Amino acid sequence: MGNITTVLKEMYPGRDSYTDEEVALARRAMLAALRMAPRSMRLPSIFVPIGGEYVYGGLKYRCVKRPNVHHRDCCLGCAFNALKGPCPPAIQCSSFDRRDRTFVWFERVDG
Repeated sequence: MGNITTVLKEMYPGRDSYTDEEVALARRAMLAALRMAPRSMRLPSIFVPIGGEYVYGGLKYRCVKRPNVHHRDCCLGCAFNALKGPCPPAIQCSSFDRRDRTFVWFERVDG
């Protein structure tokens, strides 16, 4: 059970055995916490090659190589920066995340 046991010990101090229902509850709690983890807690997993397209919120975006800008301005030219809300949480845009070691932005594709 691994981490589930740790959660169960917190939920039910002083006990060493748990019902199937309690185990299921702890498992659901852990999964909910993982889904809600902020971007900084998860590694981006979606690689879009330069020139490739990505659909987000029903709109199409093209991956382009980011110009050499100061790290404070790294998101300013990205179309996702203009959205009201966070950018796609799993998208790889940093050279530290991408297998091609390139910083990228995304541009909105009309049509």
